[in-house]
Amino acid sequence: MSMEIVVPAAKPKRNPLSFIVIPAIIFACVAYTVVATRNFRSASLFLASEVKRAQALEPSDAEYPYVEGLQAMHEADPRAASGDYAEALRLNPRMPGAWLDYAYSLRALGKHNESMDALSHALAVAPSQPDVVFEAASARLAMGDPQGSFPLFRALLEHNTGHSPEIIELCWRALPDPDNLSSILLGTNTSAYREFLEFLHRRNRTADAQEMFQDYLAAKAVYDPNIVSAHIDYLLGQHEVDAADAAWQAAAKYFPSVAQYRQSGNLVANPGFELDRMNGGFGWRVEERPSVMVRDDTAHIANGNRSLLVIFDDAEGTDFGVSQQVPVQPAHGYTLSFTSMSPDLALEASPRIVILDAFTREELGGSKSLGAADDWHRDTIRFTTGPSTKLIELRLDRRPSNRRLNGKLWLDDFLLPPGN
Repeated sequence: MSMEIVVPAAKPKRNPLSFIVIPAIIFACVAYTVVATRNFRSASLFLASEVKRAQALEPSDAEYPYVEGLQAMHEADPRAASGDYAEALRLNPRMPGAWLDYAYSLRALGKHNESMDALSHALAVAPSQPDVVFEAASARLAMGDPQGSFPLFRALLEHNTGHSPEIIELCWRALPDPDNLSSILLGTNTSAYREFLEFLHRRNRTADAQEMFQDYLAAKAVYDPNIVSAHIDYLLGQHEVDAADAAWQAAAKYFPSVAQYRQSGNLVANPGFELDRMNGGFGWRVEERPSVMVRDDTAHIANGNRSLLVIFDDAEGTDFGVSQQVPVQPAHGYTLSFTSMSPDLALEASPRIVILDAFTREELGGSKSLGAADDWHRDTIRFTTGPSTKLIELRLDRRPSNRRLNGKLWLDDFLLPPGN
């Protein structure tokens, strides 16, 4: 009888490191569970507004005394709040928001010097954080320290941080003087000048806006056509025609781009459409109208390099959205001439150039209908301004008609001498 002998497998040796590693892993897991549980518990208490109990679990966390300070300020208790903020900053002095709130609580207690120190700490912790700089500058201004706040506001404006409306409002309240504000706050900052002028326009501060506009020109800041046209539009809206014309002429002295729009012996700006339309001021304006398209054309010209092309596609109405406002003298005789072409535009109920008193809307003169002209031809309009007319409007329109317009009209080479 044969017998099968089974040889038992050798028992593997146990790595001696396992006696150290495994207990260490188990300990780490237990420790993590304890810490995570404590953090979760403290966070739950924090969210449940049980801040003191949460702080007992996390006594080194600066957020808890900071929240207590916020609650104290909400309850109108700046003394308690200042103590809480101080404790938070002792635990973590790198909290710019806590420094700001600490400054506010100290100010509420009448401790202005200590409050200023806290603001300085906030800036030292976060010197390039826009919200911190703005709050610090605002607080300094509220404490009667414009010399400490204006440089900070100026830096914010230069970096376009989005605080411009608030800065302009605060600084104007503190120093309603355009010349001083231009010098210490705006410098050569074109966008800041634009926003400050808009602020003054909205408040109908005409004299201050004129002074600020002159400061913008004198500062030799970057040219912004929107500043020039918007300021002139504001003055025209106030019926300040002489002031608007003076502003245009002043801008032309500083900015060659403005000077190009008017030619000697011609009151019409950009008369041959050679320059980009300003859509404001004393330049050509084009407003959208249904079924009417307006664009520059370099293929069909009467003079120069460009003309204005108006395309009608089943257009209705009487106003086609093309106009220019021109300053003139009251009770004065003028002659306007221009060139047009309209080979595929029917003569009946076609467009015309009309001259209006810009304020009363009284018609002072108009051309004949401009349709059915196969080639360039020149039209002349003689008119006399009224005894109080100081601003006229050149406008492309037509007399009332139910007829739809289809076709193209080219305009070029306007001329309006200063007068007879």
